[in-house]
Amino acid sequence: MDYTLKQTRNKTIKNSYFDALKLLRQKNPYVSTEDVISKLIDMEAPRFYISFDNAQRIVSRMRRGLSVKVSNERKMEMYREIYRRFEEIASQSKSCNYQVLEKILSTTAPSFYVDKTTMRGIVYKTLKLH
Repeated sequence: MDYTLKQTRNKTIKNSYFDALKLLRQKNPYVSTEDVISKLIDMEAPRFYISFDNAQRIVSRMRRGLSVKVSNERKMEMYREIYRRFEEIASQSKSCNYQVLEKILSTTAPSFYVDKTTMRGIVYKTLKLH
C-alpha cells in the first residue's frame, strides 16, 4: 500500500473510531477502547485500501488459478471480495478490466480488512497524534 493511501486509511479509521465511540456511548457512557476497536473492525470502509497495481496483480493471479500469498486472513478476505466483485461486474459489463477494477476499488468495502492487533496500533497511534 502506498504512503498516501495508508495515510488516508488511517485518517478514515480515526474518524470512524469517533463515530463508533459516539454510537456505543448512546447505549453505555463508559465504553472501553477495546470495545470501540471491536466495533470498528466490523464497520464498512468508504473504499478498498489497496493500490490499483497490487489489486490488478492479485486479480490476475486469481483469474489464472494461481495461489496468492498473504500475511493474514483479513487481507485474503479482501482479495476474495475484490475478485468476486470483479468477476460479477466483468461478466455483465462491456467495460475494460481496468475500468471495472477502478470502480470496485472506489466503492464501499464491507470492512477495513484489518486485524485487531493492527487496528489497535492504528487507533492508538492516531489518537496519540490527535
